[in-house]
Amino acid sequence: MAGREDLEEIFLREDPGFRKVEALLPFAFGEDFFLRHKAYYLLKELKEQAAVPFLLERARTPGLPEGEMLRILDALSAFPQGVRELQWLLRHKNPYLVRGEVMALALAGGREALEILLGFAASPWGRMVRRELMAEALGYLLAK
Repeated sequence: MAGREDLEEIFLREDPGFRKVEALLPFAFGEDFFLRHKAYYLLKELKEQAAVPFLLERARTPGLPEGEMLRILDALSAFPQGVRELQWLLRHKNPYLVRGEVMALALAGGREALEILLGFAASPWGRMVRRELMAEALGYLLAK
């Protein structure tokens, strides 16, 4: 049975990044909770563009557990264009997913993320988020 060592071996290979992504995807879509979350972490660390379509596809899976969605948002924070595709989460009924998207946008950085967050903060939806969270998110954005 595949385990954590297999994931780490894949990550440390001398293969091109897209090959590593292909090898990690079965773990990211697998049944084992620990291996799935470790695969998301390694995809983030790889910073390989080839991971983005698969992460976005997984994020759009209906009924995805909150914890898994937050892991995906964390992984996508390494890809500014990927996390922006999920800005619909800013209007999600789950406040943890809203917070996750706010922080993912902030960590991804960029002018477009700043515009999205400023627009969100000024909207009725943005008023539901604590000011401290928005201040922290804007601080991360400005630091980049």
